[in-house]
Amino acid sequence: MFTTATANRMTPQVTAAPPTPLPGLSACHRLITLGVGAAVLFVLAVLATSLLNDAPSMRIVVPVVFLGGGGLLAVVALRLQTRLLAELQHGYTTLRIQFGRARGDRWRQQSVGGGRLAWDYRGTWFLRSDGTVRTPPVPDVDPPGFYPSPTEAGRFELWTGRSWAGRFLR
Repeated sequence: MFTTATANRMTPQVTAAPPTPLPGLSACHRLITLGVGAAVLFVLAVLATSLLNDAPSMRIVVPVVFLGGGGLLAVVALRLQTRLLAELQHGYTTLRIQFGRARGDRWRQQSVGGGRLAWDYRGTWFLRSDGTVRTPPVPDVDPPGFYPSPTEAGRFELWTGRSWAGRFLR
């Protein structure tokens, strides 16, 4: 199945030359957006708490700020992960997170502290958001991305570059 999947370009496609970045915000830019959003949410919460102090409206405003802002940040975080996985399948990444979760994980291999998975991006292009190269891929290192699962026949599972994540394509 691996040979067929590779021939049909269903596995991560790491080319000899750097790929053209996908259109839209890169994973790196989405992470920056998430960080700025979290900072703004924090400032708004502090301002709302200090300005409203003991006002009755504080019971409404603070939860709205936290729930609304938190919901928006959750959407940005999900879009960040979706973009990172799309970049990996396209043969590059603009973001190297050394450990993290992969939504729907069933850790089969050793995870690092806190149950997070270790990632290894050496096998893929590391690009800036504008497409310039930060680091070329190391030959003969399987890049992270979705591959035919070693345990679930006919399904594609996320490989982090170090271990199988237990996250499958639908």
